[in-house]
Amino acid sequence: MYEKPPDMPLPAIILPDINTILCWEILILLLFASGMILVWKTAKKRIEHQVSQRIRQQIAHDFHDELGGKLSIISMYAELTSQQLDRDPEIAKAYLGKISVHASRLYETVKDMLWALNPDLDNSHDLLLRLKDFGEELFADSTIQFSAKSSGGLQGLKLSLDQKRHLLLLFKEGMHNVLKHSGAKLVLLEAAIIGSEFVFSLSDDGRGFDPQAISAGEGLKSMKNRAAKLGGAIRMESNKPGSRIEVRIALPAGGQLG
Repeated sequence: MYEKPPDMPLPAIILPDINTILCWEILILLLFASGMILVWKTAKKRIEHQVSQRIRQQIAHDFHDELGGKLSIISMYAELTSQQLDRDPEIAKAYLGKISVHASRLYETVKDMLWALNPDLDNSHDLLLRLKDFGEELFADSTIQFSAKSSGGLQGLKLSLDQKRHLLLLFKEGMHNVLKHSGAKLVLLEAAIIGSEFVFSLSDDGRGFDPQAISAGEGLKSMKNRAAKLGGAIRMESNKPGSRIEVRIALPAGGQLG
């Protein structure tokens, strides 16, 4: 006679609770931040062998302040996250999102530093390619169409480490401003040798700006300061529609900036 086999209990599946998941995410982000510190220490050693004492001290000071500030913010949000894990997991997740944003900015800062220190990427064409990659990533999720072009034999125009760094940060700031404020549809980054000058520019077809209002802003002061350190001149034009940022650097007799 057939006997029905006894019912077998189903295996229990235990899912980790949200606190466990959040703790692991915090740990991963903090490990990432620790890795950035190690990268910074390695890059700092490269500075000691590649640049003059004056530039080495300035770059070390700039990046030390920036990295220190970002790590402090990450540490603060990590502490706030741990405080909210049991009280309000949704708030804790929001803080994790802020940690992620600042960790991404930290990574971008380190990437810029390592690029600037690379002696094999020392001409103006390499600078254009770095900014082109940055612009394509920055505008990828927007409605802005970004493009870059060059002319005039840029691969033969060498840049010093200081020149690379200031031009990179100046035009990255300019692109961020376009994304946040311009309402543009088209953005063009250009680099060229025109006569006896190296000309780098960023233009857009957006709403333009009020030159008197922008002259008081910290962003323009920073750009003017960087242009002055390059030994160049910056010009900001606004037409309605459209705006343009242009930096001109006179070429020495040998045709090399660096």
